[in-house]
Amino acid sequence: MASARSLGKRFGDVTALDDIDFSLQENKIYGLLGRNGAGKTTLMQILTGQEFPTSGAVEVFGQAPHENARVLTDVCYVKESQKYPDDFKVRHALASARHLFYDRLLADYAQHPRTVVLSTHLIDEVSDLIEHVILIDKGRIVLDEDAGALREGAVVVSGLAPLVAAFTSNKTVLHRESLGSHERATVQTTLSDAERDRAVDEGLCSSDRSRSVRPSSRWSATPAATSISAAASSPCSGSPSRSTCRP
Repeated sequence: MASARSLGKRFGDVTALDDIDFSLQENKIYGLLGRNGAGKTTLMQILTGQEFPTSGAVEVFGQAPHENARVLTDVCYVKESQKYPDDFKVRHALASARHLFYDRLLADYAQHPRTVVLSTHLIDEVSDLIEHVILIDKGRIVLDEDAGALREGAVVVSGLAPLVAAFTSNKTVLHRESLGSHERATVQTTLSDAERDRAVDEGLCSSDRSRSVRPSSRWSATPAATSISAAASSPCSGSPSRSTCRP
């Protein structure tokens, strides 16, 4: 449905997108995740024909989207901030509350399947909706994976920061956050029995789908398998923007 090849975008000396490649399939809900400034909005603007890439190529429905009425007629881009018509009342604004958007999106998607991209850093809001995760950071795609596989393959480890750092030193860390002398890391892996035993011996909290180990600690473990947010979150806040593409 849409694809990018060696896509890059610069604004002066700032690199917003750095040589990225991806493809979006028809009739699937994607989560485009990442912190503020990661490149999500720039990518959405290029996909919807509102920005030109500096390098590389992007196609939507097999064609370049820029100034292409045939493509853009079938693309709906809902931005983070929308201007309401002048005659709108407060009740109209309240009726478009965010939680209603997701409910109605799913109901409409069930009747009219199409490709949907939810671009957000409020990952908890969309974790139950998305089927595929694209995680972008500093203009580069760092994760492009089916949501089910991501839920199965993520582990959260928490405890004293030096012990967490040592435990995760040879693993792919998707996210870290600190609180005083403690740290929590989300790792793209599953733990072996030996690793779980090591976590217990070192006083760490760990959680995976096959078994949960929760020794006493200042932080309790977060089950990574139950939420996309555990595997793909980053320290961020704000409101999501959404793009719905109809083939």
